[in-house]
Amino acid sequence: SILFFWKFRSKKLILIIFASTFLIDMDHIVDYYNFSGNLRIWNFFSGFNIFVATQKVIVPLHSWELVIILGAWGWFKRMPAVLAVSLAFGGHILIDQFSYMPNPVAYFLILRAPHNFSHFWFNNFYF
Repeated sequence: SILFFWKFRSKKLILIIFASTFLIDMDHIVDYYNFSGNLRIWNFFSGFNIFVATQKVIVPLHSWELVIILGAWGWFKRMPAVLAVSLAFGGHILIDQFSYMPNPVAYFLILRAPHNFSHFWFNNFYF
């Protein structure tokens, strides 16, 4: 984000990066709804491990493909805000990758889908 500010001199882009880093986690609502069938937000924030309960990890925004698509789109269309979102999502996924130590390719949606978004596959490396 410091490089973005230096390059574009835009506080707005820094705000976009900061907000996107947190907003990516809103995709956990997909997993929560898959488990509970409702959107009672209080229960969503209770700390209950939805992934263990459902044995699935869907989180559609946690995807390297999305980072690449947004990054390419932002770069080629000269859209710094889209590039900023891509940077934020990528940084968030890197932090998750090294914090939770899942399967090294777990954050590729195209690889999760054929395994039915299996929690076991997400945490264990096999094809």
